[in-house]
Amino acid sequence: MQIRLLSPSELPEGVALLGRGMNDNPINVAAFGSDIEARRRVLTRFFLPVLRGLAQRGAILGAF
Repeated sequence: MQIRLLSPSELPEGVALLGRGMNDNPINVAAFGSDIEARRRVLTRFFLPVLRGLAQRGAILGAF
């Protein structure tokens, strides 16, 4: 495994990974409902500006 900076072009992939990883979180299920695909879409829309904002303020590391 390699730890390195996430490039701006890799942000969408990182967002998709976060959305999938947080999809079954009980809090997210309670907040966004039982539809798995709908929850994934909501979480993806949420995490995209979050990661973009974090990238503007500093580095984001990824494990590859």
